[in-house]
This record gives sequence, C-alpha cells and structure tokens, in this order.
Amino acid sequence: MASFMYTAAKQMILDGNIDFNTDTIRVRAVADEDYTASAAHTAMSSVTKYTGSTDVALDTPTITNGILDATDDANAYPALAVSGTKDIDALVIFKFVTDDAGSTPILYIDLATAVRPNGGDVGITWDSGANKIFALNDA
Repeated sequence: MASFMYTAAKQMILDGNIDFNTDTIRVRAVADEDYTASAAHTAMSSVTKYTGSTDVALDTPTITNGILDATDDANAYPALAVSGTKDIDALVIFKFVTDDAGSTPILYIDLATAVRPNGGDVGITWDSGANKIFALNDA
C-alpha cells in the first residue's frame, strides 16, 4: 500500500488541533497481516501494532518550510522478536492523547522494504531526501 495521510488528521491539522511541536507524537510499527490500512480510520484503536512492539515517541520532530523531519532512532524497538512469519510493513505516526481510542492516526508510511525482526533492535531511519518524513508540496 502507498503512504498516505489520514483524512481526519488533515482536518485536525488545518483546524490547528495537531501541533508537531507541542503534542505527543508517537510511531507505531504495523504488519500488513494485522492491519488493513484505511485513510478513513480516525482512532488508533483501529491500528493494530506489531506483536511485542511498543509505540515510540517521534524523536525531536522539526518543521522547516513545510517539511516534517525527526531524529533517527537506532533502537526504537529493542530486542523485538519475530512474530511468526510477519514483517513490519509500515509505520503509523499519530497524535497520542490518553489511549488508543482518543489518539489520532496522522501518517501511514509504507516501508520500501519490509523488516523481519529477529530478536535484535529494530531502528527507524527517516528519509534524508528533500521531503524527509512528510512535506506540504506545491500543487
């Protein structure tokens, strides 16, 4: 599946209800076998995390000229065991409030290459290209 922004997040950003500088923004690892991505999802209770993983904070988010970036996290998911034959196929960036039901998915990022955990640390390396994690581009 291609990467996308969730519909509810678009509205929340335009309404000023998501602030990458002050809100608690987290990242969830997901497997295609467990989560069918849909831009219509409005709460993280719809987004099943990869078995054994814990959501992590988006490390030092920065916004410059409409481009979201963050610091890479070499051991975002430490000692993550394989779950059957499942891979980590995507990351979901979300605004955390108090629980999954109150937290809003923002971005679904399809990984170019799926990651198969093996008991070691699984890191996150954000794109270093012009658009970084996400960019508001001219149409």
